[in-house]
Amino acid sequence: MCIRDSYTPAGIIRLDSRFLRTSGRPTEQPFAAAGFVFGDAAFAHHTPFDPHLYYIFDGEEVLYSVRLWTRGWNLYTPREELLFHHYARHGAPRFWSLKKTNYGAQQLRGNNRVKYIMQSLKVNTTTNEPLIDAKTAKEQRLGRELVYYGLGSIRSLEEYRAFGSIEPATWKVRNEACTRIESRSPGFVHKYHHRN
Repeated sequence: MCIRDSYTPAGIIRLDSRFLRTSGRPTEQPFAAAGFVFGDAAFAHHTPFDPHLYYIFDGEEVLYSVRLWTRGWNLYTPREELLFHHYARHGAPRFWSLKKTNYGAQQLRGNNRVKYIMQSLKVNTTTNEPLIDAKTAKEQRLGRELVYYGLGSIRSLEEYRAFGSIEPATWKVRNEACTRIESRSPGFVHKYHHRN
């Protein structure tokens, strides 16, 4: 997984994939593709998917990547292209067209939860002001069940940001992660990482 436009206008990291040259070995990377997650079943038990991310489109893959990584899981691209997702199918139904309800409020809460857990900052401020203030977080119950669905304690969010070349104060993601990856596939495998 690589970065497309870095951040959405709402302040959420947006991912995309691109083909890179093959290295012949799995390569560690910071971002996971939700449509291509595999590994020992322990990763899903250890880091369950967050059920409070209603109707979100951008953000859940990055948040899950951060949660896995901070809980000690390493993310990899396979050494060869195994599959791809042909997303640009014109006229194909998307989740927002299947359910005829107003999901806007739930989607806003889900997006706000991503920003809250990721500790997203307002762009280009000198005060490192959070995008989600304490009042909004409390009103929307954004911090509920973080023992299960929050960040881990094996590695820090700051370490992840450095690994992923993420600059939260400027809403930029330097594509250094993509240049480090020598594989062609946007998927990943898991390996548990113990830190002493």
